[in-house]
Amino acid sequence: MKALILAAGFGTRLLPHTSVIPKPLFTLNRVSVLQRCIEKLIEAGFTDIIINTHHLHHQIEQFIGKYKAENCFTVPVNINTIYEPEILDTGGAIRNVYNFMGNDHFIVINSDIVSDINLKRVWEFHLAGDWAATLVLHDCPVYNKIAVNKELFIKSFSADSKLLNFSDAYEPLFNKALAFTGVQVLSPKIFDYIFNSNNKSTKSPLLSASLPFDTAHFSSIDLYSYLADQGNLVKAFICKDIFWQDIGTSEAYRDVAIRFAVANYLEGNDYLKATSYNKNHTITDRTNIKNIKDIVIEKLAGDGSDRGWFRCSRFGTSELSVIVADHGIHHHKNKIEEIDSFIEIGNHLLKQGISVPKIKDYDRFAGLVVLEDLGDAHLANVIQNIHSSEDKSNEKRIDADTQFSQPLILDYYKKLCRLAIDFSIKGIDGFNDQWAFQTKSYSKEMILEKECLYFVEAFLQGYMKLDVKFDEFIDEFEFIADSALDGAFQGLMHRDMQSRNIMVKGGENLLKNPNLSTNEKYLKDENFFFIDFQSARRGPLQYDLASLLIDPYVNLADNIKETILYECINELNNRLKLINKDTCIKNRWTDNYEHNPEKFIKCFRYCSLTRNMQMLGAFANLSINKGKNFFKQYIPIAVENLKKNINHVDKNRITRLYSCITKL
Repeated sequence: MKALILAAGFGTRLLPHTSVIPKPLFTLNRVSVLQRCIEKLIEAGFTDIIINTHHLHHQIEQFIGKYKAENCFTVPVNINTIYEPEILDTGGAIRNVYNFMGNDHFIVINSDIVSDINLKRVWEFHLAGDWAATLVLHDCPVYNKIAVNKELFIKSFSADSKLLNFSDAYEPLFNKALAFTGVQVLSPKIFDYIFNSNNKSTKSPLLSASLPFDTAHFSSIDLYSYLADQGNLVKAFICKDIFWQDIGTSEAYRDVAIRFAVANYLEGNDYLKATSYNKNHTITDRTNIKNIKDIVIEKLAGDGSDRGWFRCSRFGTSELSVIVADHGIHHHKNKIEEIDSFIEIGNHLLKQGISVPKIKDYDRFAGLVVLEDLGDAHLANVIQNIHSSEDKSNEKRIDADTQFSQPLILDYYKKLCRLAIDFSIKGIDGFNDQWAFQTKSYSKEMILEKECLYFVEAFLQGYMKLDVKFDEFIDEFEFIADSALDGAFQGLMHRDMQSRNIMVKGGENLLKNPNLSTNEKYLKDENFFFIDFQSARRGPLQYDLASLLIDPYVNLADNIKETILYECINELNNRLKLINKDTCIKNRWTDNYEHNPEKFIKCFRYCSLTRNMQMLGAFANLSINKGKNFFKQYIPIAVENLKKNINHVDKNRITRLYSCITKL
């Protein structure tokens, strides 16, 4: 049984990614679509496979060489490539493999199609008849253009998609135009229609004056259309209720890649496997995507990054679901990207006992990470709901510093203070600086570029339209950066530890019933989870504490901020007493803040300033350049916080910046 896999195309709809890697080597759950195609053919009984190549052909040839070397099949399997120096189109590719196919029937399949079509049934259907070609069709409204007669022979490749009344006995599904799946089985007589004599080396096609293609470059659809005009020569094998998707666009590829990534976790280990024969003649992975179409993918509201977020479940039920973070296609092999940091740091934090969502699987090339579903309740939602409940009960607005809400909010933030210290101390143990994305640590250079410059360009210039220059403040920014690092408790810094990046598992119940007893039930350490940890690096605990306390999403009262600040100092001192002295020296945790907390607090004040500037830069950039207007509502709160924070530092060293900020 012989097969041709079409893999020569340029993949122009997937540019710029296909300028680096050919589309057939795009992965689905870490297995390339070309490998899945090969293994689908092998599983159906095909043992002689040839793959046409052109665009980035060396990569495909190297892949096939490695694949054959690493696999030992239970039956002899012959896999080869045929290079087209000049791309021949699909018909020319078929013509080009005549010597390989000889007098045998053979199947042709596109390498960029993912489906659960039963290739063995199609093959048997074709062999039972006597026609030149069998094309597998299905109902796909976007592509429905093919009309068939009552004997299921194709009569037109450009039919109107409205219902076609070939026969009253037709089933309703087939009473209309259908779409080609890219799967076809061809009789050896197909070459009699391509060549004009019994000498198959002749270059001219039969009846070339009547055909729309030239001697070498032509579309297979043009050939089949010509044959259909001659009579009942092209048969339709019609599939019902199949999963079928090409991966020709970023959207289509993402949809299929997500389905493959999550399928195992929605149905169990037998739900989706990919076929792979190892040297021990055992199948380690089997392609069976029969029910993959039942997966419901729900797009979630995004965060401040360019990532996409999805909740995936089977049939849309909530009993079992996972979250997918989509970082975008990633084809850099020797460069640390955001997804790499996400995976490495996430697994490290989980190993260290820090509450983060479990990473269930990932596909680095596709940019997908499959995560434990923690629900929809952010800490910001919970805190806001507490205030909203108070508003209703008192029939007026209750501010964050009222006595009614203070004890409950303080309890939340005391726990978060302890968890932030865990993140810093436990997280740095065994942390590999190579995992860090962009920079290895929170450094002076990072502060100047990612926070101070960002603040000036995105917020002061871009949002406020002020005629100011970064260089006007350079001496003052350098002083701020030095001060933010002086006295720092250096552990693992999350860098974005604010309320929208803290999930409260089970918190949906709090949102429905935000009374004291319900809140106390969920005030347990195991209910809090840190997310968006991919920017973690070595840096000050004070920075994460500042992120928590000046967070505009909850806008904590000043007295709560100060209470939690001292709570953190006390908790940190207690922790350090329990840590081995050598560990403290190794990590430079030798400062004693118990009787002299001023050094810790001074660092905190300057970290609050740098964090506040970064925040305003981000809000401005997201609002103006990314079209995410959700963040604009928090700019006034962040500005007021900045005015407060700048009054906690040495104003005499930052006179220009102080004047600029107080006038905002």
